Amino acid sequence: REMDKWSCGFRSAQLILTAVLPLLPPHHEFYSVSSWQYYPPTPQQHRPVPIPCLHQLQVFLENSWKVGFDPRGAQHYSHSIVGKSAEIGAVEVSTILSYLHLDSCVVQFIKIPKSRNMLGPYVWQYFSQGPCFQCGNDVQTSCTDWALALLNAVSSQHANQDNDHDVDTSCSCPLVPLYLQWQGHSVCIVGIEKNLDEFDFLLFDPIKPGDVLRRSLESTKATDVLKPMRMSAKSLVKKDVQILMCSPRELSMEERNVICNQGGGNVVTAAATAVIQYRQKQQR
Repeated sequence: REMDKWSCGFRSAQLILTAVLPLLPPHHEFYSVSSWQYYPPTPQQHRPVPIPCLHQLQVFLENSWKVGFDPRGAQHYSHSIVGKSAEIGAVEVSTILSYLHLDSCVVQFIKIPKSRNMLGPYVWQYFSQGPCFQCGNDVQTSCTDWALALLNAVSSQHANQDNDHDVDTSCSCPLVPLYLQWQGHSVCIVGIEKNLDEFDFLLFDPIKPGDVLRRSLESTKATDVLKPMRMSAKSLVKKDVQILMCSPRELSMEERNVICNQGGGNVVTAAATAVIQYRQKQQR
């Protein structure tokens, strides 16, 4: 739980890793890069994989800067973050994941209504048609390719004015939560509800005490069970937000080097053409 006003990004990153690390094969490069204490469990051990603490995440981020990841971010933090009460966002979490050879992609919903209004349908697409990284053919599909495919699906449905999305029930494997960030806060989306054209995100919010959610889940009133987890997508339509997708797919050394050399990680933008046109108008 976040007991301060700055660590929500780290706490949400821990939740993402809680979902991803148990899916990693024993030979994954994460275990080579991270630390001796994160050695893979053997099948006979049946023990949970340790989740990096906040300090260790800071170490990973600082180490990633030392090898060349995200130079702009490194400069913003003066190349030092260990032991500091500094907030991080989706790009920094993506940098940590890339450093650990974990695939990820940041999806931006920014600047204009056309882009921001795609957030709810995008999350719905992810949880209804999203990738399975455990049993399907999606194991080797990159998060960037999946993000672009989901954005294309949302755009096609908007063009066809088709808001009825069929839920794919062919797989029952759990999906990795989505990291959601807006100015000043980060949470994890673990589900979504839809009522006509309106969407409610189901969140794990690090600022909320766990006992509040536990009491709600134990409630006998059906309407109260998920109340502490709900957040209307409408509450974000006037804000710039970022989604981080992550998977257990291992980044090859070549992919990792490409991300390192390009500076800002894998970032795609919803309604990218319209956003570019808006920025060009603003610069005139």
